[in-house]
Amino acid sequence: MQTVILAAGDGNRLHPLTDATPKPLLPVGSGSLLAETARTAVEAGASALYIAVPPDYRRFHEELGDSIDGVPVTFAVQPRPVGTADAVQRATQYFDGPFAVLPGDALLDRGSVRALFERTPAVGIDPESEHATQAVGDGGKPDGMYRSREWNLPGRPTGACALPASAHDLLEVGICETGEREFADVLSRLLGEVDVEPVEHGYVVDVDRPWDLLAAAEVSLGAWAAETRGPSHEGTVSERARLSGAVRVATDARVGDGVVVEGPVIVSAGATVAPNAIVRGPSYIGPDAEIGHAAEVTRSVVQRGATVGHAAFVADSIVGANASLAPGTTVANRRHDGGTVVGRAGQERVPTGRTTFGAVVGPRVSTGIDTSIDAGVTLSTGSHTEPDECVLTDR
Repeated sequence: MQTVILAAGDGNRLHPLTDATPKPLLPVGSGSLLAETARTAVEAGASALYIAVPPDYRRFHEELGDSIDGVPVTFAVQPRPVGTADAVQRATQYFDGPFAVLPGDALLDRGSVRALFERTPAVGIDPESEHATQAVGDGGKPDGMYRSREWNLPGRPTGACALPASAHDLLEVGICETGEREFADVLSRLLGEVDVEPVEHGYVVDVDRPWDLLAAAEVSLGAWAAETRGPSHEGTVSERARLSGAVRVATDARVGDGVVVEGPVIVSAGATVAPNAIVRGPSYIGPDAEIGHAAEVTRSVVQRGATVGHAAFVADSIVGANASLAPGTTVANRRHDGGTVVGRAGQERVPTGRTTFGAVVGPRVSTGIDTSIDAGVTLSTGSHTEPDECVLTDR
């Protein structure tokens, strides 16, 4: 099955994390969102991958390369973000015949993607959502892939579908009220012409807000752990460290004396976990990140090049690329009321759907010694705190 993966979106709702990393390349555990989707497609039977990307796609190429397990990868450039139908059409110019479309910013279970490929024409649905008489996608924003419309489907379309060759002729849709050419209109035309089989996803993790990245990491790391037998030591691990469960210490990573790592945890290439630190899963420690002496990281994502200083505490949180948490910094977590504050000014409260939640520390943030960051806080890219400062949400 020739497979198109949509990866050209800008990810505005994931700021500040997407200030440093394109949304599909955000890490979720054993790989980025895009890499996870590409591997899922290959395992489901994709014969070729066509990735819809923005003009500067060098990082996408670095992530995927020219092939995955022998399946060729082609990058289809969308010069401007003018809609998902436009992105699909630019990818399908490279081939004929039936094809699948998968979102590059969501995690879907492998079994349902395989079923999609086998049952063409088919559309993936989330059975836990309401009947798709008002189906929306991309976090519910009105310009998402699936806007409100009458569809006789037993759930919300997820953006994954497998289409017959005749769908190539349906891609030329007009500009809708959002000012874009939307793939939802293509699917509407298809539903009016052929019988399309709904395929229920075992799970759907849409990554639309920063805390969704934690949910995606939990699912990705959990799936990886189910296939992993105990710790894997490609890097350097002290004999006096204690690793349990599914733990990967990648090449050139270092785990020091007295460290406790409870999986599922991935310590990426070049990362350092200093003596007497604690890392509890599900957690992801990105490439070249540093976890300081006696620091604790629990159920968190620490991105590339970030530093968690000695005796710092981070739980249920995301630490952005190249952020630096000074020694003694505490990122609080607690049972959560379903709302958080975006930014330090407290202008917006948004439900997270999480039982526990800490904070979102943006890229290149630096904190002063013994800073305390309240649960629900988002620190914007490049912001700074003073020593002993308490950063609170506006309650």
